[in-house]
Amino acid sequence: MPAAVIDTTVSDPNIRELQTLLRGLSHMLPDAGIPLVAVTGVPNDQTENAVRSFQRFKGLLETGNVDLATWTAIVTTYEEQYAPFVPGAPLFPLYNAALAPASDRIPYFTELLQVMLRTISGTSGFFPSPAVTGVWDDATAAAVSVIQMLSGLPATGKPDLPTWNALAGMYNQEMRKVQSVPPIENPY
Repeated sequence: MPAAVIDTTVSDPNIRELQTLLRGLSHMLPDAGIPLVAVTGVPNDQTENAVRSFQRFKGLLETGNVDLATWTAIVTTYEEQYAPFVPGAPLFPLYNAALAPASDRIPYFTELLQVMLRTISGTSGFFPSPAVTGVWDDATAAAVSVIQMLSGLPATGKPDLPTWNALAGMYNQEMRKVQSVPPIENPY
């Protein structure tokens, strides 16, 4: 985004992107107190309040406007939370995501996708968990659409490469949270 300032008081095509990022951060950083924002592309009080909350969370001047420092902090924080899958990341080996649209020809791809969606949904509660059936259905497509919306991707419901990378990044984030919880000691 080349603009130094995003003015949330006027209609701007970047408002949708801002709202998408803030909405995602509100789910991934519940302790930050960022209110849930509707992604409308229209500036409103809800968006301004979310910007103020983010600025407070990051120790920035609370103006409700998105200057370069705020935009950089939003994007950086979002990228840290939704880091795309990279080789060597702590996630079991995956299929080539470019083949994902042909999921009926990839053994267990749909089942793997459903397990990952259930994991993300179970911790965020943002969308209903699809059943793990290994069969592509409307619930799975709907959950994929939510991942796409949270990631600022077109909500097609189809697991293309950018969607797979976003999903893997979210899944990795959830697994890092789980791994950071100390194990329960065996009382026996």
